[in-house]
Amino acid sequence: MEYIQTKDLGFTKEAIINIQGAGFWGNKTKTFKGEIRAISGIVSVAGANTSPADKQGGYFGITFRKDGENETVTGKGAVVDDQYLQTMKISLLAGRPFEKNFNDSLSVILNEEAVRELGLADPVGKTIITPDNLVQPNGIPVFYKVIGVVKNLHFSSLRDKISPLFLLNDRLFGQANNQLVIKIESQNPKALISQVESIWQRYLPNQPFHFSFLDADWQALYQSEQVSERIFGVFSLLAIFIACMGLLGLAIYIIQQRTKEIGIRKVLGASVFGITALLSKDFIKLVFIAILLAVPAAWYAMHQWLNNFVYRIDIEWWVFAAASLIAIFIAIATVSFQSVKAALMNPVKSLKSE
Repeated sequence: MEYIQTKDLGFTKEAIINIQGAGFWGNKTKTFKGEIRAISGIVSVAGANTSPADKQGGYFGITFRKDGENETVTGKGAVVDDQYLQTMKISLLAGRPFEKNFNDSLSVILNEEAVRELGLADPVGKTIITPDNLVQPNGIPVFYKVIGVVKNLHFSSLRDKISPLFLLNDRLFGQANNQLVIKIESQNPKALISQVESIWQRYLPNQPFHFSFLDADWQALYQSEQVSERIFGVFSLLAIFIACMGLLGLAIYIIQQRTKEIGIRKVLGASVFGITALLSKDFIKLVFIAILLAVPAAWYAMHQWLNNFVYRIDIEWWVFAAASLIAIFIAIATVSFQSVKAALMNPVKSLKSE
């Protein structure tokens, strides 16, 4: 869970608002985004057909092939506007982003995986071809110029392998945006969202205003894991508490059974530390046996669970070593009070006890 929250995804998810359902295109889209951009506290506004944390998966399958070859590469297609890379802070490894001063309706930006699968040694400026009917209904191949390359972005859950990604410009589709991406810089996002909603009501009075924060959407992709984390945390604490109560009860019972033995050992010169160690070692043996049984089972269970994620941590040996040391410490802390109490008891009283 720590890895999921801190991994570099290739884009920013903090202070990003997603607004869904913009149902218009062309000049109306530009005017609408311009009004929102003019609100104080809004850094930039961009349009797209999907969100990196979209559970419904707003991407479409699209096929490209290198110019002069027949072998095709199928990947994810996404439609973005000229401000998208800047708003999402997606850095380019080569080339340039979409720009309003260029005719980018037949331009494409690739991720590293798309470059690798297409076999493009120097991709910027190259031509790739799609026979995909989604883009060209009459089935005639369309030539696209590669203008940029971005790093491999995690535009889906870390459970999934990064696939070839082809970013197309929204001018190809009449500047249609069904998602708005807003980068904010405000101490009062609630008031800012209220201003955006008022503009929305003027342009789209019959459509409900739905917004979400991208970082919250991203966390929601792992809702089941978060629930599991809380459940395992609570039940682990409960199991440790019950085990400690059982261990304490067992310690009290055994010490009562060995009261005279403790008294004789003290009379014969045994130290408090020696008696405490003697009484504690049997319990530590039980903990060691539990560790030997638990570690392989825990490693196997965690390994199977982590296999659900393509991008994940590896289970380090020190995690089990630390857990074992903590278990031993808890066991010693649980029984040591009774052990020390028995070792400090007056041997005369011990030998008189029935």
